[in-house]
Amino acid sequence: MTYYTKPMSSLSDTRIEEISDLYSNNYGYYSKESEIKPGERIRYSVDMYKRNYIKDNFYISYAEDDDETLIGFAIYIRKKYSNDHTITWVVQLVVDSDHRGNGIASRLLQSIWGFSNDFAWGLATTNPCTIKALENATFRKVSAREIKEHLSELKQVFDDVPFADLADLEVNENTSLINSHFFVDCSSVATPERISKLSLGDIKPGYEWFAFVFRDQALDEKLISEKFLPFVNFSENNLIEAYSRMSSDQAWMHETTNEIDEILKVYRRSD
Repeated sequence: MTYYTKPMSSLSDTRIEEISDLYSNNYGYYSKESEIKPGERIRYSVDMYKRNYIKDNFYISYAEDDDETLIGFAIYIRKKYSNDHTITWVVQLVVDSDHRGNGIASRLLQSIWGFSNDFAWGLATTNPCTIKALENATFRKVSAREIKEHLSELKQVFDDVPFADLADLEVNENTSLINSHFFVDCSSVATPERISKLSLGDIKPGYEWFAFVFRDQALDEKLISEKFLPFVNFSENNLIEAYSRMSSDQAWMHETTNEIDEILKVYRRSD
């Protein structure tokens, strides 16, 4: 399995069609409360991708199997706002149903958030497991209180996220919800047991949890002890694989021979 990260603007029409097909056949279903096609599959057309996400500051991290078939992706915006605050918001995350349970979603999020130095990382979702993946990737716990404290900074990104620009927020000490008018059937994942482990309030029809963590938050020692080593191993394997795909005609490699010669000269003089 191979992971990639690219600007959305660099994708071919064929790849965008594959992304649309994967989302439309695997994301989920509209809930019974939806005024739009209740009970039917949620779909996102090629035109919608081109209109909403093929623009500056939007990127995609995606996974392919050994046959180079797309099996999962995460689309996100990363942009620097006032006070040099870089905010990263994952706006879509989906994995092929035949490949779920293998940690692909978590690795996609790790490839986006891991080792970055952003002001904030987050997403909107009706899936408690996705929030857990956010916490695992950033070693921080999602907290409604923290989100409320940083809400003015987070609102800067709303104009750039298609479903958020006109959405109402319900954020206080114990609740963090966004009224995205996205009526998705979350009954199979948003179970009472999983919801009870969150600190973001009860989900409501048409709403999603508005989940963010922040650079100035304290790291969670339990998450570090459980998740850090697997995360480092994943990052190292990705780095090795990425270097293996590079040709020798990279601009930064043109002076490699001279640089090695200089290093050897210094080493010999100090020997």
